[in-house]
Amino acid sequence: MIDASPATLVAAWERAAELPPAERGRVLLGLEPSRGEVDCWTLGRRDAALARIFAALYGELVEATLRCSACDALLEFQTTIAALFGTAVADPEPAAFALHTGAYELLLRPIRLGDVVGLPPSAEGARDRILRRCVLEARR
Repeated sequence: MIDASPATLVAAWERAAELPPAERGRVLLGLEPSRGEVDCWTLGRRDAALARIFAALYGELVEATLRCSACDALLEFQTTIAALFGTAVADPEPAAFALHTGAYELLLRPIRLGDVVGLPPSAEGARDRILRRCVLEARR
């Protein structure tokens, strides 16, 4: 069970306020004692765990907005944490998967939380570091 006491929430908020988003998630996951080693979690697993914390604190219902890619209209809707994440935490995570793009076949592993913590500020530097960590094999 999550310790969602006001003192615990305020302490987590204060520790996380100035941190980059990836590190903020690690602090917030500290509210869940059974978290294990979160740096090895995939980003999907991390997001599902954070969503469970949200649901425990505020309930299952989520109000969301997004822009339509066809007409640029702002769409508003309600959904649930379960509808968004399903069994994401319970599902086994793939060790590696293949991606075919153009003339190349890549063998990749999922991006983990430890991969995104402390990324360089530039998009190019961040992309290069993630690729170096997650591309296991590349063939033409």
